[in-house]
Order: sequence, then structure tokens, then C-alpha cells
Amino acid sequence: MHILGQIISLEKNKNFRHTPIESNIQKACFKIREKVFDNINVEEIANEIQVDYSQFRKAFRKYTALSPMQYHMSLRMKQAVYLLTNSDLSIKEISSKPGFCSQYYFSKLFKEKMKKPPSRYREGNGRVSN
Repeated sequence: MHILGQIISLEKNKNFRHTPIESNIQKACFKIREKVFDNINVEEIANEIQVDYSQFRKAFRKYTALSPMQYHMSLRMKQAVYLLTNSDLSIKEISSKPGFCSQYYFSKLFKEKMKKPPSRYREGNGRVSN
């Protein structure tokens, strides 16, 4: 799954003009994908790719339309959607896999993003909720 995500990212970003900042944003996206299950520190990522933190945040938003933290959260949510539709794990187990701090927090965010709670989403996509 992780490798597939990196391949998709490369395909989506092949139209980058390959300027240094765009190359750094691609590196940052890979680093964020590698840490999809962990909490991230955006300043550390900027330091790892040797870019000023404020420039990094602005450039990241320009090229992805999301802040680095929003990008990270969207990857976590995509992982949760995948698990809801392709596994029989409980909602509690699914909330902990991508690193959400609690089932309640996960359910609240999921409902905000997907317009329905995880259990209803699962039922609507052919799975029985646990």
C-alpha cells in the first residue's frame, strides 16, 4: 500500500517543473507518506530537506493546496477509508492503526470529512460494522 502511494504520488507530480523548491516538496511528501502512521513535526521535515520552515510551509501549500499537517491528515483519513471498506477491523482498531489518538477523535474527524460516521460509511460500502 505504501509503495503504491509513492507510485501514485510520482505520477501526479510528474508535471512539476523540477525546480529546487518543487523537488523539496516532493521529498517532503515522501517523508510525510513514510510517517503516515506517526505524528510528524513539520519543522523537522523542513530541516531534513534543508529548507527554511516558513518558506517550506508556503511552498507546500502552493503546490499541494494543503498545509503539511492537512496533507498528513488526509493520508491518515485515506488509510482509514481503505481499512473501513477492505477489512473487518473494528472502528476502534481502525482509529488506532493510522495513529488517531482516540476512537472519538477519529469518528469526529471522519464525520466532518466524509459527512457520515465511520459505521454508516462502512455499511454504505458493503461492510458490516463491528
